[in-house]
Amino acid sequence: MNGEHHYDGKHLKDIIRLFTLLEGEEKVQLTGMPSKDFKNFLPVFNELENDRVRNILKGSKLFNFTKEDLLKLLERTYLK
Repeated sequence: MNGEHHYDGKHLKDIIRLFTLLEGEEKVQLTGMPSKDFKNFLPVFNELENDRVRNILKGSKLFNFTKEDLLKLLERTYLK
C-alpha cells in the first residue's frame, strides 16, 4: 500500500470501540509510527457518517457521544 493506511470496516470498528476504554482524563504521548498512524487515521475518522459511528458505539458507555465528541476526546488524549 506504499505507506498509506487502509482502514476497512473491521479495523474502524475496532478502533472506535477502543475509544470506549478512555475515561477522558488520560494523556498519551504518541511518538514515531504510532503518532503518524494516528494523524493518518483522524481524517478517515472525520469522513465517517455519524450514523455509522453511532451504530458501532451501540451498547457501549459512549453510545450518546457524537462523532465530534469522540474526535475531541481523541485529540485531547493523543495530541499535544
